[in-house]
Amino acid sequence: MPFASTRISLQWPPEPAEETTDTLVLTSHDLHFVDIRITKPLPAPTSTDNDSHIDWIITGIENPLEGTTKVEFKHEINSHLKLNTGEAFDIGDFHDAPNGDRSETGIMENWNTGKMSPYEEIWRSIDPNVSTPENYVRELKKESEAACVVYKLAEKESEWLGQMVRIGSFAQGAILNRSTNKVSCVRWYLKEGQWQVVFQNGKEVSKIPNGDDKLGAVVELENLRWKVIESSF
Repeated sequence: MPFASTRISLQWPPEPAEETTDTLVLTSHDLHFVDIRITKPLPAPTSTDNDSHIDWIITGIENPLEGTTKVEFKHEINSHLKLNTGEAFDIGDFHDAPNGDRSETGIMENWNTGKMSPYEEIWRSIDPNVSTPENYVRELKKESEAACVVYKLAEKESEWLGQMVRIGSFAQGAILNRSTNKVSCVRWYLKEGQWQVVFQNGKEVSKIPNGDDKLGAVVELENLRWKVIESSF
């Protein structure tokens, strides 16, 4: 089942928990994800020069570790890596909180200190059909259906790496230009039948597709070929 989630807080014990970002993760039926974390307050949607607002951009695929409560997140694009791509991954241990949120614990690099440190993140599943960029509504019905589309850059595009995931009324995409080592990203919201930019950053944003193409379709955009690897249409 595809789902959308937002982060409620991040804690590096013994420091207190806080949330300084607008973090949204869109995860497809086959567990492809785009995770964009933007420092608040968000800039105007028309602005594309927003490097200072990028906390973290990650694309990849989830791999639940059988027999455990842990999930391995295999990264394809990772804006914190010097080369933005590679064999990076992280593992989170998930447990349900009494209020319905999920607690993720593990060890990862604290970007503020440069050291590997224990952390706890609190995540909330949201309803991607009724939530808005200003109001993330807690998901109450796990069985509710949401439109799901995943675009991935064709393997032959050796100078580029990219993925776009749409879940319900939200879509997010990221693309890496290997020649410049720069990542561009965008978050959209579907309002009254029209896709509106919520946030964008980078010079290559216009190369990222969005739509309701069917499984197997190949979409060419600014000389780049994207393949639809999942679609509910």
